[in-house]
Amino acid sequence: MTLPRDARQEQRSSPPLPAGNGSVPLLKRQDEVAIAKRMERGHLMVLKSISRSPIVLKELINVGEELRNGTLSIKKIIQFDQKS
Repeated sequence: MTLPRDARQEQRSSPPLPAGNGSVPLLKRQDEVAIAKRMERGHLMVLKSISRSPIVLKELINVGEELRNGTLSIKKIIQFDQKS
């Protein structure tokens, strides 16, 4: 079954916004800062957890050995700025 062209276009378009959009107040600066701080703390907690993983430590030691042996380039490990 093929839909008429108008029906197909209607299906692809996004649903209409609910009436009264924009009635929710924007965040105040202090609220945005609080959310950003919570996000940063969460990010640091994830990094801390990952860094304590035995698997990650083992891989880090392997990477160090490969760098010393010359079998791995530092360019594969560190992302350098392309502007330099």
